[in-house]
Parts: sequence; structure tokens; C-alpha cells
Amino acid sequence: MGSIDSPVGGELLVVDPRTNTAFITSDSKIVVLDLAKGVYAGTIDLGHRGYWIAIDPAAGNVYVPASGTSGSAGLTVIDTATRTVKGVINIGDSAEGITADPLSHKVYVRPLASEIIVVEPCATMKCN
Repeated sequence: MGSIDSPVGGELLVVDPRTNTAFITSDSKIVVLDLAKGVYAGTIDLGHRGYWIAIDPAAGNVYVPASGTSGSAGLTVIDTATRTVKGVINIGDSAEGITADPLSHKVYVRPLASEIIVVEPCATMKCN
């Protein structure tokens, strides 16, 4: 058993098996860990508070919806290979849960309302 030191704390974690990279929510940033080397690899600024996180390794995307906001909340899309923000998709409300389907490449977001928002990121931006 071992550990990877990070100067930044975190909450929820997803792993991209293609890049052997972990992405961890940490308030308004994503902490990135290089699992192959066992080192902290930096942070990605979200521009909003993020708590929930999902990954679609086949599309090469990590998804982080805005949390704790209402009105015009966004779903930030991060490229797993370049570790940069590809764009933000308006989802209208703060999220309380998220998952991504690696076969259809659809993202399902549970907002504060009693519905599920279905987002198709690959229809509006390049996916791997």
C-alpha cells in the first residue's frame, strides 16, 4: 500500500484508465494526480465551485457541474489528455449528482429540481 502526496485537498475522485490519471474535485479546482508516476500533477481552474464529477474515458472527457449556484450553472468539460478545460455547457441549475455513459457519451445531471438533464457534449464539441 502506498500514497500520493498532494498540496491540495479534495473530495470526489474519478480515474481515467487510458491516461492513468486521477481527477479530484476541490472547491473551484480539479486536482490532477499522475498515477503512473505517483505524483501530484497540478490543478485545473473551474471558474465555479465543483463537487460532483464524472468521466467518460472513451470520449476523453471529465465533467464537473457547478454546485451551490442557481440560474445559469454550467457543466465544465475537461480534456483528460491535455488536462485543460474544453468548454462549458449551460445546464441551468446547480447539480446534485452526475454520471456519464461511455457507450452513448451522454451525461446525466441531477439538478436541484425533480428531473434529470441529458447532455450530449460530443454533439457540440470534439470528443476523442
